[in-house]
Parts: sequence; structure tokens; C-alpha cells
Amino acid sequence: MKYTILGGGLAGLGFHLTEKNSEIYELSSKIGGHAKSSEFHGYFFDEGAHINHSKNSNWLEFINKKNINNRKSIVKNYLKNELFGYPIQSNLGHLNKLDKVKYLNSFIKAQLDNTNKEPKNYKDWCYSSYGKELTEDYYNIFTEKYWRTPMDELSTDWLKGRLIKSDFEDILKGAFSIKSEDKSVFNYFKYPKNGGFQDFFDKAYDYSKIHLNNRATSLDLVNKEIIFNNDYTKNFSTIINSIPIPELIKITKNLPNVIKEAANNLK
Repeated sequence: MKYTILGGGLAGLGFHLTEKNSEIYELSSKIGGHAKSSEFHGYFFDEGAHINHSKNSNWLEFINKKNINNRKSIVKNYLKNELFGYPIQSNLGHLNKLDKVKYLNSFIKAQLDNTNKEPKNYKDWCYSSYGKELTEDYYNIFTEKYWRTPMDELSTDWLKGRLIKSDFEDILKGAFSIKSEDKSVFNYFKYPKNGGFQDFFDKAYDYSKIHLNNRATSLDLVNKEIIFNNDYTKNFSTIINSIPIPELIKITKNLPNVIKEAANNLK
């Protein structure tokens, strides 16, 4: 094979579809990477944070538009054994009166203190948008869980179309159980009629060229040789990498220290 692909996620599969003279080595027992889906008691659980609300005709054709259902979004938060509406600042109705007052006061203070300065990071943006209390008690927790990164290490250039600022009237409605308008960034989404999210990419792959349960443990770029967890040794002509760069660096032999140090600073 001309191309040896490390990783059977969407990137590796995409290259494999366009280059027939290639084969994939995947550490998992299933292809799909972070777009994998698993069935449990008739329900599908999707790995990773994927949602499809695209209107691009080429994309919809690629994922098989005949297998698409449009579904109404029901977005919820879960914290401390409670399930409540999204976004949190518009759905304070489940809280006791003291907590409601605390968050409302914090929001008002943030608006009064807002000097319209450009936020330095995501934490600054949340402080000025929602107030310190809501940010610390909710957004900070969900950010660590969802992005696995401290808020002050995240930029703000990704916020458009994902998060929205709230106004006082909207927060009041949500706090006193008056149904507020839907604040979800997408009201409907596309999902396969059959199967989970992974079934969008259920293509006619050549499974004779996809090798599952093969974790690369050693990569020698000089001798062009890969060793896998089952002690199988593979010689390659050209390697295409789609596994995380820090993982690739760990298994690659004879790399300069400057590259190893740079990789350690990657998320």
C-alpha cells in the first residue's frame, strides 16, 4: 500500500475514501473515532460533541440525505442531581429564592460594571455577560467538563453562533417560571433515521484494508517501520497521521527534544 493511515476517525476515513491505495490501522474495535455511536436498550449514544444542522447541499448529499430526520432540539443541563433548561441564565426557575436573588444581583452588577472593554478570554466574557456567581457556579464547571480546559485559557473567537448574551427581562422570566423563548443556538438538528450519528458516515469502506484493534506503539521514521500492540511490525512507504499529535510524538523514535517539548505543550 502506498499510504498507511494511523487512526480510523473521520479524518482517516475521509482520506481512505479519496485514496484507494491506502489502509487504516485503528486502535479501537470500531471505526469512527469521536463520531462513534453505541446502542443501549434501543437508544443511541454518540461519542463526542457532534451536532448536524448544516444546510450545505454537498455535505447533505455526502452523508446520504435519504437517511436524515429533522428533529426538535431539547437541550438540558445536568448538575447536582438536577436536570434543568439551557442556557442556565434563562432557566433559574428550579432554584430557591435566595439563589435566584444571588444570581440576579450578580447579573445586574456585571451589567453596571461593564465598561465595554474587549474581554481577554472566555472567563472575562462570561463575567461581563452573566455575572461572577453564575460563571463560577455553572459555566466554570461545565467548561471543565465539556472543554477540559480552564476558562481563562480559552479565547472568545469561537462564541459566535454558540453562546448568546442575556438580557434582564429574559433572566427574570426564566427565574419565575414564565416560559422564556427558546434560546438554543439551533432549534432543529439533523439525525439519521436509522442508527446513531456514526451512520451518517456509513460508507462502502474496504474493510479488508481497515485493521482494527491495532494500537501503534513504536514509529521509526528512519527505517519506515511501525510496531503495533500485537507485536506486528509494518513497513510503510508514506504515513498519514490522524491520531493526536502528542500521542504520535510519544511513540516516535529519535525526535529532537525541542519537538518533544513543543508536543508536551499541546492540549
